[in-house]
Amino acid sequence: MKRLLISYLFCLISISIFAQDNNGPTLKFNSPYKTSDNRSVILPADRIPDDFLGCTLGVTTEIDALKKLNKLGIRFDEASGGASDIISIRGNIECEGAKFVGVDLWFYNNTFWKIVFIICRTDSKVWTNTIKQKYSKFPCVKDRFGYIRYIGRNADIVHNEYNLQYTISGGSCIRFEE
Repeated sequence: MKRLLISYLFCLISISIFAQDNNGPTLKFNSPYKTSDNRSVILPADRIPDDFLGCTLGVTTEIDALKKLNKLGIRFDEASGGASDIISIRGNIECEGAKFVGVDLWFYNNTFWKIVFIICRTDSKVWTNTIKQKYSKFPCVKDRFGYIRYIGRNADIVHNEYNLQYTISGGSCIRFEE
């Protein structure tokens, strides 16, 4: 089962990477929010982001997310595995100052519950330090799988040297068993 899942993910990544225009613009996440008068607004220090591409963790349904991605003109693939549905976006993805091969939006019981930035292209020490500085005020734990979790009110941020994820508070870490 584990081998099958790994093969499926590799195939999905390979097909999607070739299908995307890698010379296209970078899809950036966590950029400062803009107000109606075009001023930047910085997220409060007591908040880990829980909204991405107009989708909010724990709130947005899969159908609403698909509509928003289509409206934004973002190309994606859909996959279903077990109890979770996944919307995958491949190409130039940037989040927390790091570049990734892709991003997966996970839905459980039709609710957006985690977003995973996969396969980091940036030196992991650099972006790990960026995250450490940015979220230093949040409680931090390291689990037995090597994931570091910063715990927020509505959302947690979890990462290792390859992947970065935001999940609803208390959500599980990214592992192949999911």
